Amino acid sequence: MAERDVTSAFVALADTLAADVAAADFHELLITLCAELLQVSAAALVLADGRGALRLAAAVPGQSWTVEMTQLAEGDGPGLDCHRTGTPVICTDLPTASARWPRFAAAAQAAGYRSVHSVPLLLRGEALGAMDLFGEAAGGLSASTAELARALAAISAVGLEQRRTISEHEVVIGQLQTALDSRVLIEQAKGVLAERSHASVDAAFAALRGYARSTGRKLVEVSAAVVSDGLDITVRAEPAALTRPSEKSSAG
Repeated sequence: MAERDVTSAFVALADTLAADVAAADFHELLITLCAELLQVSAAALVLADGRGALRLAAAVPGQSWTVEMTQLAEGDGPGLDCHRTGTPVICTDLPTASARWPRFAAAAQAAGYRSVHSVPLLLRGEALGAMDLFGEAAGGLSASTAELARALAAISAVGLEQRRTISEHEVVIGQLQTALDSRVLIEQAKGVLAERSHASVDAAFAALRGYARSTGRKLVEVSAAVVSDGLDITVRAEPAALTRPSEKSSAG
């Protein structure tokens, strides 16, 4: 492989770290570059979800997708072992792995593969997933190719972590915005009821909350109905403040 191709690939991956690239597109670019640069017959990317279970993120060409789905469905295969241990898993001759990964080995051989090399995606010791690299001939990767595979896995882990962080921040921001919007809507509904009933805001809120409880609806849902749909809720008049006897005497 030409050094220029390697440089171009790393530049392309680095560009995705700054650009607004969708996660699926990043996964597809990553695994396509891996297959081309490492000169393997097929490549696939499996990633851990929030619960630690692996899912298939990308695979090229199509038959490797079927093999990977077999690995995940049956629970045996090099990618699973690689992710669990955080170390590379190498099988230079798949027929010899029938006892270790019976279903995966059978599916891989049926697809025309004879070898597989799994590389973990590690970031600060945490395994984010694994890359499975397939060969149509028996044998392992050369030392230089294996080193390049580890480098690609390292930059990929950084990119995946960045996207995970961005996604988590977007979720938090979305939750905060939803809470703020709900609060604004409730305040609007309180104001509408107070003005409509010539009552205090506190009395309006008590009526709003009571209606929501009695009907089993969410407070924000009832508030939206008041503001947008004209829902009429009876606001009880507040009792007049009681005057203590001592205050009556002094007043007289």
